[in-house]
Amino acid sequence: MEAIPWRAYIRSMDGSSFIVAKMKTVFHPAFRRHRIKTVFLGLATLGAGFYMLCKRLGAQSQLSYESPKELQVRFQPKQEYLKVNRVFLHQMGYLLKIIIPGPISLEAICVALLTFFLLVRTRLSIRIVEIMGLNASALVRTEFRSFVRGVLSLGLIAVPASIVNSLLKFLTNFLALRFRKRLTTYAHEKYLNSLTFRRTILDRSIDGIDQRISQDIDQLSKVISEFYPSTFKPLVDVALFTHKLTTSVGYEGAAMICIYYMFSGFILRRWLPDFAFMTSKQQELEGNFRYYHTRLLMHAEEIAFYRGWNRERKLINDTFDRYYRHCMGFLVSQAVIDVFDSWLVKYGATLVGYLVVAIPVFGGVIASRGGDQVSLLTESYVQNTQILINLSQSIGQVVLLYKRLTRMAGYTSRVFELFSSVDAVDFLQEDEQRVKKGDLIEFDSVDISTPNRELMLVESLSFQVRSGEHTIIMGPNGCGKSSIFRVLAGLWPALSGTIYCPSADEIFFIPQRPYFPVASLREQVIYPDRTSDASRKGVSDEQLLSILADTDLAYLVKREGGWDAQKNWTETFSGGEKQKINLCRAFYHRPKFVCLDECTSAVSVDIEGKLYKRLIEIGCTIVTISHRKHLQQYHKRLIQMTDSNGYSAKLVGSQ
Repeated sequence: MEAIPWRAYIRSMDGSSFIVAKMKTVFHPAFRRHRIKTVFLGLATLGAGFYMLCKRLGAQSQLSYESPKELQVRFQPKQEYLKVNRVFLHQMGYLLKIIIPGPISLEAICVALLTFFLLVRTRLSIRIVEIMGLNASALVRTEFRSFVRGVLSLGLIAVPASIVNSLLKFLTNFLALRFRKRLTTYAHEKYLNSLTFRRTILDRSIDGIDQRISQDIDQLSKVISEFYPSTFKPLVDVALFTHKLTTSVGYEGAAMICIYYMFSGFILRRWLPDFAFMTSKQQELEGNFRYYHTRLLMHAEEIAFYRGWNRERKLINDTFDRYYRHCMGFLVSQAVIDVFDSWLVKYGATLVGYLVVAIPVFGGVIASRGGDQVSLLTESYVQNTQILINLSQSIGQVVLLYKRLTRMAGYTSRVFELFSSVDAVDFLQEDEQRVKKGDLIEFDSVDISTPNRELMLVESLSFQVRSGEHTIIMGPNGCGKSSIFRVLAGLWPALSGTIYCPSADEIFFIPQRPYFPVASLREQVIYPDRTSDASRKGVSDEQLLSILADTDLAYLVKREGGWDAQKNWTETFSGGEKQKINLCRAFYHRPKFVCLDECTSAVSVDIEGKLYKRLIEIGCTIVTISHRKHLQQYHKRLIQMTDSNGYSAKLVGSQ
């Protein structure tokens, strides 16, 4: 039997046999061939669109997920990171392995559940469309019982639909939180470890690390978690609603919708600005603005003494103006694109939708068939309208997929730059690590320069500090005194020679600028230990009070409200108290060697002498950097630095 178009069935049937004929066509071989033809056309259309997208992204090349440091070497130009291309796919592949570490991880299970509920919601949407069509038909036929039955059915199906919608929202937000936890933990492990944290002091190629960890990772996690449901469900909806639509109006209507949206997607892609670069630049400018305010708070007192508030206000306003101008340009670009989005994806689709709905209406169905025909047309119109609304929304989201990808690329680039930077620190400077373990401090023919190697500070430095050989390093400003400690601690690389340094628990550094963590008064004294560490070592509060008494700070416990008091200690302590607290840490840890970098400049001379004597009493070997000549009496050797990259050594003191 030859295939007969669906409209021919409608024209050839009277009102009484229309429904029976329609049911027969479902099982007719010609109709089955028609369905196969329709499904094939739909798959071909989606396949062509997907191929064009993959071709645009450069996905036809084989992907091998490399580490950030390898990608940084291979794809050096920064602008390549801000496009949706092969580099973006490599970056996303690397990040996806972090946020979804395995097929049985919690994140993978949540993605599977999200997929299941997305399919359920699509099926519920189709069922709701069918019920709405039946209700409209019953209303036109004035069948009260059928109408009430339909309304009750709609109310019943709304219960699981509401639950599914709530679960989808919960799973999406939960995944965003889990993704952020994975990425943040990974960033902390990479950034806050011994070697990497020290080396990032040298690396100035990446800005706003705090901004990238605290905000960019959060934004990227939300974008990724929202991207999957906003992409997978529309694709499923397109397939199911297209099939549903073809059973009502034929494949011509579905083909018209798909062709229109492919054309819309092509137009939008040609006119779409570089949102990836705009997003990345916005985050960068916002980070700069936050940095200047943080810097202002840190140095408020110094700025007030210099009366520099006008200068700082101008600087901060200029920074915000740059951020404001960029955001205004971003908003204008989004507004222009939204105009085309609304017209092409919403209103233009409505026009095409009316043409599709009109196919069965003006195709011969409305030829005065009586009351039954009117109800059937009403049911068909309501169902097709709802199907078109859902189908248009789904295809519209698929068309705007590239827009979401460009936004994701901006955040991906900034987070990936963070990971590649902390990896490259170790990767590029691993061969410069010349510090070796020993039971003494020794520099053997060591050349020291600034990290960028532009200025040589000390040439062929050689000296030893054995246990009990207290040593003081003196010299003019800028001659490289503090750089000796930086190289010894592994913060700066040495150009040549060998350095021997005791293990971490045998040497303790006290820098020029005191640091106070957000913690209790007790943990200011025992830093970097925690209260649990002190308890494990058997150190009581009475012993800590004795340490404070050695530095004339015993009054702090009562003044600040006890050992568990927590305050902004940087603002609470005076300059002398800050330096004394730093020395209390040396009294607590009792290292074999203690390196003091001008850390008693705010302490009176008599208290300073008392502190040095106490360090010697507890068995510490002192290595001091200072300009104060009277401190030579507490040392046995003097290393005198010069302006000409040289030095000299001699015995001094009486200890």
